[in-house]
Amino acid sequence: MKLPRAVLFDLDGTLSDSLPDIVWALNEARMDSGMTPVTDGQVKSWVGAGAATLVVRSLGAADERDPRVAPLLATFLEHYEAHACDLSTLYPGVLDLFDFLESRGVLTACTTNKPEIAARALLGGLEILSRLDALVTPESCGAKKPDPRFMTAALAKLGVAAADALVVGDSVQDILAAKSVGIRSVAILGGYGDPEALRAARPDECVQTIAEFAARLRG
Repeated sequence: MKLPRAVLFDLDGTLSDSLPDIVWALNEARMDSGMTPVTDGQVKSWVGAGAATLVVRSLGAADERDPRVAPLLATFLEHYEAHACDLSTLYPGVLDLFDFLESRGVLTACTTNKPEIAARALLGGLEILSRLDALVTPESCGAKKPDPRFMTAALAKLGVAAADALVVGDSVQDILAAKSVGIRSVAILGGYGDPEALRAARPDECVQTIAEFAARLRG
């Protein structure tokens, strides 16, 4: 695998197993509103498109205009931002991968649909925020993956061309976002996304874990 000038990483399910804190915060919000808790498996199938979409899916709502969404979203974010890294952990191999990329002068960014405050809370708790050259969120670029503006903003922040970058993520949104601006992509099949859907999106490479990606990049 060719070493790029920059790697743009998704967060949940790619760098971090952050599902436990997301599940906890969502269930706290639901119980605050008199609703029953949901399962880890349900939440896993709902993540990847941002907090608002997570809440929409959890309610079985049509879209964000449903009047139930805004209050539940606000309560969820209140819980989550205060506890974004209580149970979350980096996947094995992430720190070694960052060491390797830094040693080769490769720039790194986190490109996530997670809200800015929540993303910073999680990355700070995981102690990798300071190691990133850029953080791109819906608030910082005015769009969500797979909107082309998202990865265009990431490239601009890093000062690299699409041909010199690589997107690594575990959701179809990551692969489509990369394709929308001509960036090569690597799908993490062992994250939160559906493996068959990821393959159908036609990434340039598929790996099972971030550790496998690191090994192939070194190889």
